[in-house]
Amino acid sequence: MKATELRIGNYITSGVNGIFNKDLMNTGRVLEIGLIDKKFEQIYCECEESFEWFFKDNYFGIPLTEEWLFKFGFRKHPNDIPTYAKSFGNSEYAFCIYQYADSSFYAQIIGKKIMLNSVHQLQNLYFAIAGEELTQGGNK
Repeated sequence: MKATELRIGNYITSGVNGIFNKDLMNTGRVLEIGLIDKKFEQIYCECEESFEWFFKDNYFGIPLTEEWLFKFGFRKHPNDIPTYAKSFGNSEYAFCIYQYADSSFYAQIIGKKIMLNSVHQLQNLYFAIAGEELTQGGNK
């Protein structure tokens, strides 16, 4: 993962010695993106109990799951294809995420399927479409 994929407000996780480890990860919300040069990237994050620097090769995208969709205020709709929807703005128009049988997620925008593997990818796409931040708690 590269720092250029991130926006302020994205959620990411830290690793240990360049390895993603689900049991040792520390999840944080990006507050600052520091790019001194291509060899030295650092991301300042607000974590649950502290503020932490995540350094190059030790931060990762958080795998997108149904749990994260619910944290962002999506609701599951019973369809043939599992569908998660969230309204935005003053519109009843819903931003929809679909789930493949293998549990991966995608959005369909103008007939094109966009795979969503990580929480920050969903946040960035949602912002591009809705013009609003996607945060935990489902607010805006």
